[in-house]
Amino acid sequence: MNKKRILITGGHATPAFAVLDELLKNDSLEFVWVGEIHNQRGNKNPSAEYITVIEKYQIKFVEFKSGKILRAKDPITLIKSIYELFLFIKGFFGAFFVVLATNPKVILTFGGFNAVPIAFWGRVFRKKIITHEQTVVSGLANRLIAKFADKILVSWESSLEDFPDKKTILTGNPIRADIFETKSNILKDFDSSLPVVYITGGNQGAHEINKRVFEILYELLNIANVIHQTGNSSITKDYESAIQMKERMDELKSKRYIVKEYVNAEEIGEVMNKADLLVSRAGANTVTEVLALGKPSILIPIPWTSGGEQEKNADYLASIGLGKKLIQNDSLTSAKLLNAIKQSMELISSGKAFNGTELFEAKLKAKESVNLDAAKEIASTVEAYLA
Repeated sequence: MNKKRILITGGHATPAFAVLDELLKNDSLEFVWVGEIHNQRGNKNPSAEYITVIEKYQIKFVEFKSGKILRAKDPITLIKSIYELFLFIKGFFGAFFVVLATNPKVILTFGGFNAVPIAFWGRVFRKKIITHEQTVVSGLANRLIAKFADKILVSWESSLEDFPDKKTILTGNPIRADIFETKSNILKDFDSSLPVVYITGGNQGAHEINKRVFEILYELLNIANVIHQTGNSSITKDYESAIQMKERMDELKSKRYIVKEYVNAEEIGEVMNKADLLVSRAGANTVTEVLALGKPSILIPIPWTSGGEQEKNADYLASIGLGKKLIQNDSLTSAKLLNAIKQSMELISSGKAFNGTELFEAKLKAKESVNLDAAKEIASTVEAYLA
């Protein structure tokens, strides 16, 4: 039987995996994943995206890298924007061969500038193109892809106005089923009398968060168990630093501290469900999972995101009562972060949300704001274009 091929690409792997899980239920389909083996320039270690595609899904992975379109604000960013433009042009021509060689019936993208030239050549070769926008503030990449797309899917009602009415539908942000299922037992040695804090910077890790955590780690472990997802950057070497700190700890503290380069699909359900508090960036996918699980969170938005997207995500969680926003600047000291964690745990233990309402009410409101069937709806949309 000749299977129908779907090319999946984009800057947001987590929702793409959620949709892929649904599409894999259809035996008449085959897949090719186009992405980056390394998620940071100069990083010699493979990305969580690449590892997941190869080890969990075992589908074809095609390495592809394009540049970004940046706005120059000063001489330094001007040089960077010129370099990125060069990479974008190089990627534009490289994408021609990717689409030609893989010959998919449908191209499914999840934002990011890697997807722009892929979508363009997909239109030239008359492929069906579906794109999904995860963020509250629609990104430039998806606004460009929308010009070539047959269908545009958005996560938030506020994004509908950014795209043509006739080909845009509201689906919500797809959520991976793994976060609802406890499959592992990696936290078995934690002190059951203490709360659990999950610190993460996303699959890539966040050096600015990590370095503050390192400064307060010993004190934090006096009052909590900690799961610390550092990322695997060979540039910052935060994972190696965390392991060295763990090795210097006494046995009691060492048992309370788990270090992961990234939390895989088998582990994420246990980690997310057993965590009492999350300390994280405020990306769209993290926020969606926080809402779905009703998880109290301290959010540190990336300052340079387009349109202040992460700031708005954090503000939304704060309005519900599930989020406390900390601004990443020189005033965000490690002591301030520790104090925020202590205050948050006191609120949680008293059953109060960050906005003063009851925590159970904030959790209910959060869960009502997400569509748990988004991945299924997106998969159905893709399958309709394969007919």
